[in-house]
Amino acid sequence: MKTLGRILSIVVIIMSVSLFPFPAEAQDDVKYIGEVCYTLDEDSALSGIALPMGRLGILSFGPNYFILSGRGGSMGTAVLSGNTIKISLNHSADSYSSDGSMGATWFSAMYMVVDAQTLKGTHTTMIVQTKPEPPKISTHKGSARLYSCGQ
Repeated sequence: MKTLGRILSIVVIIMSVSLFPFPAEAQDDVKYIGEVCYTLDEDSALSGIALPMGRLGILSFGPNYFILSGRGGSMGTAVLSGNTIKISLNHSADSYSSDGSMGATWFSAMYMVVDAQTLKGTHTTMIVQTKPEPPKISTHKGSARLYSCGQ
């Protein structure tokens, strides 16, 4: 019975939003500016769990603020502050065994500080693996590098 109540609540909310739309404006200065790739040092790898690495699409919200979105669910922000790029990325994933049973569930939070001229810097990454139990938490620090995905 609780499930039916939740479903009805969701339907009422969706109908209310569609009947009474709120005004929204897109900002003129929001632009897709391309993609950036990144690598982390080898000390960052966990056995059996790959850190969220790779390619990120970039939306610019003005000259110093960017939204990042990657394949596989990576999302985050970047802020240009002087000669420093500060990047925050979050990622979550599940893996399954060949028989279809749940293998591992994990999420990560990564913070990078990169020099805007050299595109080299450092990262701190926290990974929480919730399955299989018991949960495991690990933190990794090391070097990071941004580069053009075409290179």
